[in-house]
Amino acid sequence: MKLYQYWVKEMGKLRVDGNAFDALFYGKSNSSEADARHDAGEQAKRVQARIDGTGEPKESYDVPIREEIVHRIDDRNLITRNRYGALVLNTEDLLFIDIDKPKFGFFEALLGKAKGTTKEQITRMVEARAAKSAYRHLSFRLYETNVGVRVIVQGMQASPVSKQVMTLMRDFNTDPLYAMLCEKQQCYRARLTPKPSRIKCNTPRVIFPRSETEQRTHQEWVRTYEQLSQSAAVCRHIKDIGRFRENRTIRYHDEQTRCAKNLPLA
Repeated sequence: MKLYQYWVKEMGKLRVDGNAFDALFYGKSNSSEADARHDAGEQAKRVQARIDGTGEPKESYDVPIREEIVHRIDDRNLITRNRYGALVLNTEDLLFIDIDKPKFGFFEALLGKAKGTTKEQITRMVEARAAKSAYRHLSFRLYETNVGVRVIVQGMQASPVSKQVMTLMRDFNTDPLYAMLCEKQQCYRARLTPKPSRIKCNTPRVIFPRSETEQRTHQEWVRTYEQLSQSAAVCRHIKDIGRFRENRTIRYHDEQTRCAKNLPLA
């Protein structure tokens, strides 16, 4: 999981064609602020090496999640606040997939699976895929969201970067952006609180790390956001497929998303 406890902003200098330019680097660490500052310095060196043509050409693009950790269920399940202020579960234990559109084969469409609302179609698609021999040993928990269906898949202990998970995501027509983020960030993510725009709350650009002044402004916004969030749920439990078993993280997800309450979905 590419999540870090410590983040710092460090200004550095880059030289391009003999000219010096200021550049901002975000250092990260799970050890200390000092280690995060060292990381920022190392980033500056790598970027300069690339500019100079001496860097590693095949170096992969790193996409850490630059978000504040606000709660730790355990080391494999962390809650962060995302760029627009919502709380997000980052997990290595629960395989979440987000589905915004159904996808049916010719015979499924012929049998009437592609009738009804989009969410009803997605639900029938998940039921049909779950019944196939490749997935019959798994369990599924389905939730209605504002635009589609969220699914927790149980019984497949695999990394988001594994071929097994990527195949499952394609088969269930998972939102491609979500699938890419899971692969890059090496964890699964599920939003726990409403999108601010859906509860008539102004949407800030969440800055992290923050200065003291930025922190005070942020805390004021959070208080308003939390009050408005009480009027909405993020998802609503639809059904379970197979012998689905709850655990501490699933219960936390269900409580925070307010999935058992009859509230508007946001």
